[in-house]
Amino acid sequence: MSINQTNFREFIRSSAKPAVVKFHADWCKDCRAIKKAAAELATEYEASLAFGELDTMVAPEIRDAYQVRGIPTFIAFRNGREIARAPTADSTQKELRSRAELERFLASLLT
Repeated sequence: MSINQTNFREFIRSSAKPAVVKFHADWCKDCRAIKKAAAELATEYEASLAFGELDTMVAPEIRDAYQVRGIPTFIAFRNGREIARAPTADSTQKELRSRAELERFLASLLT
């Protein structure tokens, strides 16, 4: 699901299951590298998790509100509140590089 300024709050608040938002940008090499794996995992986990994608260039206010400093960033929400964040390309965190790392993050949301 494409997330934007208009539907972001509704998406993170209304889902009965945890909502995972992928913060990305079209120009981002790392975002393109994880895109296929993220789409496959969204399909595999769709029964347990809601998935959305937010282009940080389209909604910089949301990016800034959640202090997204590196992309791609995956943030999980429950009832509108952040519950977990996957490692990003930010210099203070380990970069999310593989499908396996993303899958471990998603699986951790179900425990």
